[in-house]
Amino acid sequence: MAASGLTFDGRLPGVVVDVTMPERESAIRLDVAAFVGFAERGPLDVPVALEDANGYAGVFGGDLVLASDGGRPVVAHLAASVRAFFDNGGRRCHVVRVAGPDAQPSRWRMPGLRIVDGTGASHEVLVDAAWYGAWSRGTQLAVSVTRRALPHRGRYTRRAGDRPGTLALPVGASGIVTAGDLLELDFGNDLPRLYGRVGGRRRVPDGEAADGNLPGDDLLDIVGEVAWRPLPTPVFDPPAVGLVPSTAPLAAVRLVRFDLRVDQLVNGESRLLERLTDLGLNSWLERLQPVMAGQPSRSRSMVLRAERHTADLLTAGAVMVPDTGIAAAEVLAGDDGLAEFDPRKCFLDSDVSGDTVSSLVPHIEALLFLSPQPIALRGIHSLAAIDEIGLIACPDLVHRQWTPVAPPPPEEPPEPPEPVLPDWSSFHCCAALDEEPSPPEPSAPPDLGSPPAVLTSLALVDPAGYDREPALTVQRALVTLCAALTDRIAVLSLPAHLDAPDALDWQRQLSETPTLGADAAVVPLAYATLWHPWLQLSAQAAAPPDGAVAGMIAARELCRGVWVAPAAVPLRGPVALAGPPLPEPDVKRLFDAHVNVIRQGPRGFAPISAHTLADDPWLQLSVRRTISWLRKLVLRTGRRYVFEVANDSFIAMVTRRFESLLARLTDAGAFHAAYVEVAGPSPDPAADAQLVVHLHVAPTSPIEFITVTLLRTGDGLLEIGGPS
Repeated sequence: MAASGLTFDGRLPGVVVDVTMPERESAIRLDVAAFVGFAERGPLDVPVALEDANGYAGVFGGDLVLASDGGRPVVAHLAASVRAFFDNGGRRCHVVRVAGPDAQPSRWRMPGLRIVDGTGASHEVLVDAAWYGAWSRGTQLAVSVTRRALPHRGRYTRRAGDRPGTLALPVGASGIVTAGDLLELDFGNDLPRLYGRVGGRRRVPDGEAADGNLPGDDLLDIVGEVAWRPLPTPVFDPPAVGLVPSTAPLAAVRLVRFDLRVDQLVNGESRLLERLTDLGLNSWLERLQPVMAGQPSRSRSMVLRAERHTADLLTAGAVMVPDTGIAAAEVLAGDDGLAEFDPRKCFLDSDVSGDTVSSLVPHIEALLFLSPQPIALRGIHSLAAIDEIGLIACPDLVHRQWTPVAPPPPEEPPEPPEPVLPDWSSFHCCAALDEEPSPPEPSAPPDLGSPPAVLTSLALVDPAGYDREPALTVQRALVTLCAALTDRIAVLSLPAHLDAPDALDWQRQLSETPTLGADAAVVPLAYATLWHPWLQLSAQAAAPPDGAVAGMIAARELCRGVWVAPAAVPLRGPVALAGPPLPEPDVKRLFDAHVNVIRQGPRGFAPISAHTLADDPWLQLSVRRTISWLRKLVLRTGRRYVFEVANDSFIAMVTRRFESLLARLTDAGAFHAAYVEVAGPSPDPAADAQLVVHLHVAPTSPIEFITVTLLRTGDGLLEIGGPS
């Protein structure tokens, strides 16, 4: 049969074809890291997911100077650690900013604006800094109000009781007016003007035109009327609303909007932080961060947050109006609350910090999900509800404590010299009349008052006075969290000033913690790794290895699999190792104590091991992470089989799937050997229909040392061989 020359590739009318790709499960990942530390700004105790280093700068700003050490600034390590994570191959992380218990945001009074509530009472318009901390000090706000004339039908019907006032605008004139906007109603010089908020709008139906309105006009509901008199200085006069007739002729209608400019004075220079344009005087809250701090909204201001009292007034129907008599003022100065550094107050949630491995998860679930009033956890414990995290680091935990340093007393001014009296013992000629008079002595400068007080600076304590117990307490809590959740690893580091004996003592104190002792169910120290020393990132900057190591572990997993040991892989970024070089005997002692030492090799700086703080069989980090990865995979696979009929064919199907899974992992190098053992349900119909699958695996361990012997033959050649 000849093929027709006419073809139809479209769809028939009334026939909907919805083609979707089959849903593909995401891969099980343990490469997602989490970093907890100090940042310049950003939400507190809220995990923020990031995909690159630029995302960090957009939310958390730049580097934060914490104190000084011998005149050099001490900078928070969180920003550098996140950058190192991405530089070393990491692809996704969560960042939690923490601060001191006394942290607070800045608060300002908005210039040129006031709020008038339903009783006629006047209130200041307040706005908070978007985030807690001293980052917002020196910020200045400027408001410019614009008025745009609108066509109108020449008449306004004032509010009567609970009914709003009505204003008719021609077709198309109200297209730029939205609910919540402020309108200025001008009735001429004989009557006060009114400010009113647009509550809603409706269309005049055909055939129902009245009071000069035409079909199709927009009728605006006006609520919250506020009267004011345009004297040389505008005066708000709430009782003057009664002077406006119930139906009054209009001279003009103006839409009131404003622009908000935010600048910051830094080192005597002003820089623009943000500019918000074309804001409605009652809908502008939609452009600010909401009152309750939480995940940052990237579509809103990253500098300002709505203040609770002001937001409550506007929500209750108050009207925000322009008033040139209101000047800008800082009501509250922001503070990071880090005048003293106690890691326990910054990194731990006091409600769960005392829990053990067995009690932590039930307690967290009770607080987050089962309590009639759930609470948000703080510090490292805010990460408990995020399932995808596989690595947790606290790079700012190992700072030395700092203390306030009083400024030096001002130098006393030198005593003025005694005046020299002229010698009148002989005759002196008078000045000639034609000589020009000498210029007058310069007058003393005006007294500008006493200079501003010098802020007290912070300096690191001497290494001999460092108290390690607070940092150890946080590290124990972090290991407890990771062991209780069974799917993440604590990436720990040591203070930079510790030498090898001090590092060994630190490891001993951490490993011998009674609450971290192994039991039949879990080995907590298998979820902890310790890395040393610090990395020198430039001539002036050094940082703990947390970020670079976490990025290297993540990249190793993404490239070769979670079962490949993340050791002997050069780290990207460091130019040297901080501190004096470790002697070879100290390196061996640290290696034997399961401290992962970073050393310089031919290809760069790399860790010589990837050990946990536990003994065999959980010594190798790759073994611990492989079993955690397998556990997550099996849990997800096993959920499919719930409520299935446990007959022989189903049991055989489950057995084949798990055997295939283990065979693929064995071929990839995850296991030396593996087999599946299935215990079917009891043949007794009255018994529970339980299907138990036992997975027996022998994880592979990395080769850490290879002995190569070079033999010199009689011909003078070197050959590889065994011992002679």
